[in-house]
Amino acid sequence: MTLQNSTNPVTSLPVKIQSLAQIGRQPDWTFSLFHSVANHRLIWITRGQGRLAFNGHTFAYGPNSVIFIPSGSMHRFELKTGVFGTIMEVTSDGEITMPSSPLHLRVRDATEQGKFVALVENLQREINSGAVFSERASLYHAALIGIWLERAAGIQDRQSDATGRLVAAYMERISKDFATGRNVQAFADEMGVTTTHLTRCCKTSLRQSALQILNERIFQEARMFLAFTKTPIRDISHSLGFSSSAYFTRSFQHTTNTTPSAFRRQHQQDA
Repeated sequence: MTLQNSTNPVTSLPVKIQSLAQIGRQPDWTFSLFHSVANHRLIWITRGQGRLAFNGHTFAYGPNSVIFIPSGSMHRFELKTGVFGTIMEVTSDGEITMPSSPLHLRVRDATEQGKFVALVENLQREINSGAVFSERASLYHAALIGIWLERAAGIQDRQSDATGRLVAAYMERISKDFATGRNVQAFADEMGVTTTHLTRCCKTSLRQSALQILNERIFQEARMFLAFTKTPIRDISHSLGFSSSAYFTRSFQHTTNTTPSAFRRQHQQDA
């Protein structure tokens, strides 16, 4: 069991748009640690800069950056003070076609910037209108954004080096199987590489070891359960592949410097 959709309110519309300022009100760990979400995620940066990691690489983003994260893809991003923009989540149920791979596009051409902004603004107006058939119209507007993304991606060379491809493949496996109790050795064996080689590649691409990446994903999910649900700690432990709740508690405390119970009390009081 995972909680990939825990922060996405239920809505009848296929698309949700928020400002990054709204996202920034959430605890930093909800987006700054490796995680994945059930919907496609599109981020449009209008001002400020920071770093993001996905698809086996760490990137710097700045103004006029378009970042697309497909459903289920592991990623994290910095959201510093002074960063402004929009984040859009699109349903991944197949009604709207979006690119299958993550994208980081710097839109330098003024004409293309204008096209993209117009598409997002049209979608935002439709969502806010509350008019009859808004759900269907939002689908069509979002589909046009998907076409824009695929065209922009086709213009750029998105080939990755061997190191990046290996790390991207590792992260894809973690995204699907982080809660199974597998360790780094098991993932490396499945991929036909040694743990030493996998860790070397992870450090080259993401400045973290393979174990650090796996643990970050596991304990980000643990935080989500503790902060946003009433699920008993023993059940959280079991759902994340730990052999016992005592081992989970020790591991969580080692990672966060607080116990699961204390973390839950703090964040559910703040909610």
